[in-house]
Amino acid sequence: MCSETPRGSRRNESAFPINPSLYSAVLGVKASIAQQFKTEGADPNSEAFLTRFPFVFVEEINGEGPTADPIRESLVKAAFSEEFRSRTQEVIDTFYANWSGGTPEYYFLNLINDFLNYALPRSLGLPDEDTVFEDLYRQFEADLFTDSYTLHVIALLKNAYDHGGHFRPTSGLSFFWADSNPRFVLNSSRLRNRAVPFLEIKKSAHPSFGGMDISTSHSFFVLAFEETRKKKKRDGLAEAHRRSEEITKKTVLALRLLTAAPVYAEYRGFRALGHFSGGSSGMALRNYPGERIDRGFGSDAQSWGHGLERLFPPLLAAPMDSIAVVYDKIDDACRRQQQRGAPFDGVATKPAIDQLLDYFQALEAIIPIEGSYQIALYAAVLLRAAHRGLGLKAGEVFDFIKDMHTLRNEVVHGRIDKVLLGRANTTYKIADIGRFRQYVHELAILYLLNPDQKGKLDLRKAAHRLAVGEDVNLRTLYTP
Repeated sequence: MCSETPRGSRRNESAFPINPSLYSAVLGVKASIAQQFKTEGADPNSEAFLTRFPFVFVEEINGEGPTADPIRESLVKAAFSEEFRSRTQEVIDTFYANWSGGTPEYYFLNLINDFLNYALPRSLGLPDEDTVFEDLYRQFEADLFTDSYTLHVIALLKNAYDHGGHFRPTSGLSFFWADSNPRFVLNSSRLRNRAVPFLEIKKSAHPSFGGMDISTSHSFFVLAFEETRKKKKRDGLAEAHRRSEEITKKTVLALRLLTAAPVYAEYRGFRALGHFSGGSSGMALRNYPGERIDRGFGSDAQSWGHGLERLFPPLLAAPMDSIAVVYDKIDDACRRQQQRGAPFDGVATKPAIDQLLDYFQALEAIIPIEGSYQIALYAAVLLRAAHRGLGLKAGEVFDFIKDMHTLRNEVVHGRIDKVLLGRANTTYKIADIGRFRQYVHELAILYLLNPDQKGKLDLRKAAHRLAVGEDVNLRTLYTP
């Protein structure tokens, strides 16, 4: 009899399978299921068949023991053998912490059920069925029996698209289109990997509190982020939710900075062990009605793909609290309703006043320094350095930021009518809010691209050196 592997030791995790008995049992279940589908004449390459998932393949019935069924018995025996029991229990404690009333065996069988409902629609009936299934099982087994697990963040983006494959996957981030058509013959991994997520999303996404019903949608543009994380027995799922929220917010912020489009994600969530398949008990896909922006315009990756490839890695590394104010105020500015026309079209309206205040709060978080002179000077020298050789005049930028600060002060001191009517003693007016937005977005990008030697986001030192005439090599979206 094998002795239990100590918790802190490292088995040869590169070997496959890690648990041969479990792999053999899972293959047995797969073969049985495939035979059942074949007997009923199901076409695994049709949307009609794939829409039927998820199924209940293996589970305890009415509290009866797993030994009542040979298939369940083989699965449970392999997972709860002396060598693997602690790993299996650790996964149950982590990923089923918010469940109650079941036995460890019940939760494990639910885990297997979830995996089969994820892997089979992606592999069954394909020419390379065995290879695809094995690759998916390798990841499942590694997540199950090692110290780490794979987190897949997903979010349905609006007002951002990639119709030509212009964005190259970067630091775990990628995008894909999920769609399907009843007339398609889904006989390749390329087609399945578009159709199956589409069907799963529609089964998993349910509007709440006025949220948008997407059950009749024809396609989704999906943010996908994948990373390996250490397992945490306490708050494991809560941590996955927090990380999912963080990744989605950072991606949305980056796209807004790069495009000025009001990008948002009303549906967002993740896949992890026990939460991979579609349906109400599978992947976590929450509806956030407050995120929806009912107006706006979209932007294709042809304009933002390269920029996001440069911007996302440092943004991913940034602590969330270092970008919280910038995110919140850019988000607020995106949501200000325009009286007419497109966003940021220069109309002197009350929403433009609100945007002025939003952008100044974001600017003060990017360049945390007091006084209109100092903040205008620092903004001017930073933008001049970033635009070196492109004709941007620092003096003009300085005057512009100073005027925007004067308008802000007029508003703060109750003289909003002077600002709206264009009577403030400034050269630049509230109608120039679009230009101010552009400068704040550019400075926010510089802020994210240029952390100091300790990794802290702070542009003051660079701005000070530039202001006294020193050369500073600022990293921009276009520098090597």
